[in-house]
Amino acid sequence: MAIKAKPHFDNVAPEMADSETFAAAMLTLRGLARMIWRYMLKHTLIWTYQIPTGATDGVYIYINPNFFKSLPNDSQRAFLLGHEVLHIVLRHAWRRMAFNKAGYFAIDTKLGKIPFIQKIWNWVTDAIINRELIAYGLEPIDGAILDDRFDRDTLADDAYRIKWQEDKAQQDQDQDDQDAADDESSDEDMGNAAPSNQDDDSEHNIDGDGDTQGEGDADQGDQDNECENDGG
Repeated sequence: MAIKAKPHFDNVAPEMADSETFAAAMLTLRGLARMIWRYMLKHTLIWTYQIPTGATDGVYIYINPNFFKSLPNDSQRAFLLGHEVLHIVLRHAWRRMAFNKAGYFAIDTKLGKIPFIQKIWNWVTDAIINRELIAYGLEPIDGAILDDRFDRDTLADDAYRIKWQEDKAQQDQDQDDQDAADDESSDEDMGNAAPSNQDDDSEHNIDGDGDTQGEGDADQGDQDNECENDGG
């Protein structure tokens, strides 16, 4: 017997499924992206105010009714629906959970162990999906993540490696800049130090080992949320 997954949220606005707004969005999806529309029919849509926009846990699709109605046209509403169902079709949520369980993304012969950062995974998979939907002729939602390097033919794993290396290089550069600023501040403090009260003929032995290394263990905060919120 198949196991039925339990939804994370209750369907608090079932009347939305019978609304003209939803019907028009589904007609638009069927007209421009019939394959995605067929997948949409196979998955349960739950209307909830517990999320700001749209989300999926890999099984159910969750949409905020207010956000859905606030979109300016049927094409953008179809874009939102297609975005969430493509996350399910491409198994992004399931793969995210597998990476989190493993504790890393991959082991590379040159880069070593590549950590799994959920924020990067969400970003690249959104970018790929959004390009796919645009290729079908749907209008992207304002603020949708887009990257000219990633399109419908890009593998999510390849995009993740590129984005992770970019973010790591930027973090390393930011750390180098911070270290340089700290060293400069330390030198200024040493130059402004008060004169010693010792006699002139005494030996002045100043120990300058005043390096402060703030070894902060920064937690990325990318917890393994079972339900993945989408910002577009």
